[in-house]
Parts: sequence; C-alpha cells; structure tokens
Amino acid sequence: MTTKNRPNFIFIVADDLGYADLGCYGGRDAVFGPVSPVLDRLAQDGLLFTQGYSNSPVCSPTRFGLMTARYQYRLRGAAEEPINSRSRGSTTLGLPPEHPTLPSLLRGAGYRTALIGKWHLGYPPTFGPLRSGYEEFFGPMSGGVDYFSHCDSAGRHDLWFGEEELADE
Repeated sequence: MTTKNRPNFIFIVADDLGYADLGCYGGRDAVFGPVSPVLDRLAQDGLLFTQGYSNSPVCSPTRFGLMTARYQYRLRGAAEEPINSRSRGSTTLGLPPEHPTLPSLLRGAGYRTALIGKWHLGYPPTFGPLRSGYEEFFGPMSGGVDYFSHCDSAGRHDLWFGEEELADE
C-alpha cells in the first residue's frame, strides 16, 4: 500500500467513557439530543468498533494494555495507579521504552505519530511518549490536571511539550 492510499486514523482514548456515552453508539440526552455531534461525524466516515473491552477499571493499566496489546500486569510498573507527580524520577514506574507500542510500530510503517493529551505512563527522563514511538507530544505526564492551571491534585504544575516541561505561567 502506498503512502497516498493508506488510511489515516485518529485513536481517541477517553477516561470514564461508557459504551453508549457517544451518539454514534446510541447515546442521547433527553433535552439536547445528540451528545457528541463532532465525534459522530468522524465516526460516520470511519470504522466503529463494537467488541472492545477495557482490560482494567483504571487509567494507567488500561493505557499500558492499549499501547502494548499485552496484559498490563506483564510489564513492570503497569499495575500502578496512579502514576502521578510523586512518580517523577522513578526508573520503574512507566512504560519501558524498549517495549514495542502501537505508535512505535506505526512509525516503523511510515506513519507520523503525535499524542495530544495526557500520557500517564511515566515521567522523563526514563519514560515518556517520545521514548515510546510518538514524534510529538503536548500535554500532562500525570493522570489528572486542571485544564486551566495545568496543576495536579498536589498543586504541582504539569504541562509538557515533547520532553520539555513548560513553565508555569
């Protein structure tokens, strides 16, 4: 397949999103109607997967499983929740950079890869999205940050561009 005719795709990972929370899967609001019109339009021209199941009820282990196609408990650090600012500097809590991932395999096939949003799979310098197949990254390394202050629950600023932490402004 040539570069021009192979498909492009967007892989969306959302925390706490249930099967029928999107309109394209039947979700509706009694007052407002469709709940996700933009995502519904994307789905209209794409593929809908109906047999996918989370392999964990919490964020980081689920992300490990999705990125590696392995049970998260088979990778060091993958059963930890949460991976947060207290994990900075850890050399064990994170997705091992040498392990194949969906983005690393896609890059090997000539795709461009970017992650916009939370990583939640370990902190640089040992771990990070650029070490696991992504070419570009913008977002927090930890799991939950305020969208406006970019601080985690401990009040620590957490916003990155690549492997550079952006200054608290």
